[in-house]
Parts: sequence; structure tokens; C-alpha cells
Amino acid sequence: MDDYKKAILAQYESVKEGAHADLLLPATTAKLKELSLVLFDALSSDDKKIYERFFGPEALSFSSIKKFDNDKFRPLVRFLRGGVAPKSVASIELLAILVDLEPRPFQKFRKQEGLTGVGKDKTSLGIENGGVGQIQSFYRDSSRQNDVLGKEGVENEPLEKTEPDIIDISTTAPKVVHQKYFAVGRSERLQARQNLLKIAVIIVLFCTVAAFAVKDLFLDSNGCMVWNKDHYETAPCDNNVNALANNPTVPLSEDLLTYQKKIEVSDTTTFYNTDGSPRVWYGKSADKVYEYFTYPGLHPETHKTLKKITDYMIKKHIKNKR
Repeated sequence: MDDYKKAILAQYESVKEGAHADLLLPATTAKLKELSLVLFDALSSDDKKIYERFFGPEALSFSSIKKFDNDKFRPLVRFLRGGVAPKSVASIELLAILVDLEPRPFQKFRKQEGLTGVGKDKTSLGIENGGVGQIQSFYRDSSRQNDVLGKEGVENEPLEKTEPDIIDISTTAPKVVHQKYFAVGRSERLQARQNLLKIAVIIVLFCTVAAFAVKDLFLDSNGCMVWNKDHYETAPCDNNVNALANNPTVPLSEDLLTYQKKIEVSDTTTFYNTDGSPRVWYGKSADKVYEYFTYPGLHPETHKTLKKITDYMIKKHIKNKR
């Protein structure tokens, strides 16, 4: 595990000024959590298990990680700054993800590099196999190892500014694959969709109100009708029109305007359609006189419901009257 920690620190040194330099240099609790969010959607199955161990069972949720306590990252920051290593294996494994160490997790690292325990020499970091140990001589000095890993009980001790012996890795260093960065999380995308829905509803309501306003403005003169002797005519919506003649305006009805007429009937009038349905309706006027109409509805003057014609009505009040 010690060699695994060394490899993590070595990888950090090689990538801290790379694609995620703004989140790694300098390392802070808030920046490491932000980097965890950046890498969230590109996690492998092994990485997801590590996230669950570090963040909790609900870790596979962008919003849950965003709410995670920043203080939990303090041991990781202390380690990257040259202090003691975190006691939690999950914290070590999370650091391996954040610095993109390959191979990971520790089981794969140990298997590939032939590590079976602590105490292997420095060349076992896997330089020959293209691992992260390209900086093999960086830890050749045992005193420097103590500086990097930190002595027990010493925290936040800065690294000594000594120049390491670095092997040229310009042709052999593994290619860093930049993780996909999602600037907007799932919760933010959901909030954006909800905001768009609200805006759409407001637009629909505005258009509806505007339509009614336009209708009232331009169709006011034809928005009502009034009864004129034996038929309806369009009229301004003014309840005082013909009020003295007991003939006020009523809301416009295209059917009544078109089909309801008062007619004179006789025994020669066709009262029924071929299917037996009525063609004539009747009602009494204010003077108690029967009047006949070509369409059902209300009597235009008494506003009582008109009745459909019947054989009894025809025989008693029309034919016998003659």
C-alpha cells in the first residue's frame, strides 16, 4: 500500500498542472469535491464502487455528492500537501481516481506491478511496463519518502524544495485521458426544464388574455344580438339598448341568429321533417298569444323555453282555430 500511495503522489505531481490544474493546484477541500463532480459521469464500474465507499450508498447521484461535507476531504488535501496519509482506504482510492492513476484500484495495481506487500524496492512501481512509476528516482532517497508521506503526528508539513532526479518521460509517459466535464448537474438541468415550463405557461396565459382583449376590442359591435320583430340581429353589447321596449341585448349565438325566426302557421304548414322530428316550436307571448318559431330555445321576449310542436297542438290551436 505504501508504494500505491507513492504512485498517487507521483501521479499528482505529473498532472497537477494539466487539464484539471484549476482544481488540483493548489488542492483544497472544495476543489477536490468539485473534481469528484467533474469525473462523476465518466466513472468505471470499479470507480463507482470506490465512490460508494467514500460518499456513501447514495453516492451515484450528482446532487448527493454536491451536498457532501467538504471537511471529509481534509485528510486528502493534507496528504497531497505533504502531510500524513489518510487512514481510510476509501480516501486513498478516491485520490487515485482524482489524479487518474492507472492501474487502480490497489488490487489491480498490486497484481500488475507484482506487489505482494510492503517493502518492495522502488523499481516495482512499474516503470518498465508503462505504469505511473516513470518518476522512479523521485523516491530513491528514503528521507524524501518520509517528507512526502509525513511522520506520524505531523500534519500539513510542506515539502522541502529539493530538486528530484527525474527520468525523461517525454516519449514513454502514459497519455492522460481527460474526463468528460458536465458543467450542469442533473438537479440543475431539472430546474432549467421546470423554469422553461413555467415560462411556457406564462406565455400561453398571456396569449389567451391578449386574444380575449383583441376580441372585445374589435368584435364589440357584433358581440351581442337583439330581437327585432321576427328575427335576431347583431348589436353592440349595451344592456340599455331597447330596454324600454323590453327588448334588451343578449349574448351572440350564431345558431339563434341564423335559424330562429318567428313565423305564421296554418294547416298547410309543414310541421315535421321526414324523420318525424319537429320543424316548429311554440310559446306564449307576453299577451298570452301563441307564437311559432323555426328553432328551439327561449322565447325572445318572455325568455321562457319554447316547446316542440305536437299533433294535439296542431289540431286544437291551429286547425280548429281556422
